[in-house]
Amino acid sequence: MALATLSISGDKALERMFKRLTGPEILKITRASVNKAMTPVLTTARKEVSVKSGDTKRAIIKKAVVYKREGNVLGMVGVRRANFRSTQKGEATSNLEHIIELGHLIVKGGKLGAGGRVVGFVPPRPFMLPAWRRNREKMQRRYAKSMENGVHKLAAKGGFKA
Repeated sequence: MALATLSISGDKALERMFKRLTGPEILKITRASVNKAMTPVLTTARKEVSVKSGDTKRAIIKKAVVYKREGNVLGMVGVRRANFRSTQKGEATSNLEHIIELGHLIVKGGKLGAGGRVVGFVPPRPFMLPAWRRNREKMQRRYAKSMENGVHKLAAKGGFKA
């Protein structure tokens, strides 16, 4: 995936404003843009997951994490895993997404290697990777548009026209 770049030319006052921008202002715009860009993958993954129970669908979430020290924003779409905090809050969790996505062996008679034997295989039913592949260009367009809108809002707040 190509890295997003931002270049500004023309208005000298606008260029000076961007040089004065602090890291938190830029990270705030970037985090919102990353979060908005991941929405198509989230909705497609929820539609594609092939399980009868809705727990796995509800457990698919998006999250944008800001690493302030490095100045990076990481966007993730995945399944919320069960932990103490999520069970206390009553959030939908699933620990089976990798079994659905990648498939698994059917073992009878104990654990494999400890007396158990393989009697079958459940084929994979991928939903996360196809959702990402199907929406890759859409994510990039949404990210670029959201960054552009964020820059315009920030410029207007500073009294500039972008």
